[in-house]
Amino acid sequence: MLFNVTLFSEDNITISVFDVEELSDELKCFIDDNIHQICLGEPGDLSCVKLDLRDRINGWNDDNKKIGSIAEFFVHLYLKHEGYQQECLFFNLEERSLKKGFDGVYSIGEQLWFVESKSGFISTSGVTHASKIREAYNDVKTKITTGVSNNPWLNAYNHARVVKTKKKLRDTLKQISDDFINHRYQTIDDKNIIPCATIFLNGIWQPQDHANIIEMVKSISTLHGKNIHAICITQNSYEVFMRYLED
Repeated sequence: MLFNVTLFSEDNITISVFDVEELSDELKCFIDDNIHQICLGEPGDLSCVKLDLRDRINGWNDDNKKIGSIAEFFVHLYLKHEGYQQECLFFNLEERSLKKGFDGVYSIGEQLWFVESKSGFISTSGVTHASKIREAYNDVKTKITTGVSNNPWLNAYNHARVVKTKKKLRDTLKQISDDFINHRYQTIDDKNIIPCATIFLNGIWQPQDHANIIEMVKSISTLHGKNIHAICITQNSYEVFMRYLED
């Protein structure tokens, strides 16, 4: 099994929990097959995109940015494995920096899903999967329902144009972007949301209690939306993925 996922689903809430202790040969092959598509929206040279991503991550002095980028990449990887259609690029369009706006936009059929990913080290006081899910949800809710400084909908629309998203979905993003410019904001209740939490264990592996993680996420009373898919990932260390990029 590519991702050994513990899954909970009830009403409009789904919770996926899995671990990345090391990269199996099967998972490395899956990354090989999808990394260029995830990063740049089309097939291409594997060694080139690995080098590009490695240099981007190594270019940040802040470890929180490094783990944030790796955490987000694995969210994209998992969603692709689960059959979500990628309507965005992992790489930013304009510069070698973290992407502005939503961390990801996906679709299933005619339904758009909006992704926000948060991560942290297990050694940081108060960090749990539930706290990061709450943080991710609050962040994406703010982007959807308020007049944040950058227009996340225009960024999403521009990404959708690059990856050739269906016209109907592109038109939806453009209309919401126009509404944002005119200070007409959205409601969270009719949006599909994917809040994601990744905890890094600093290279000292400890088996995780998936059932407890699910119970903690279920207890978050503030999660509202048309549909919610919370994703909780535990990573051994960010060096696991860096070793893959350097191989």
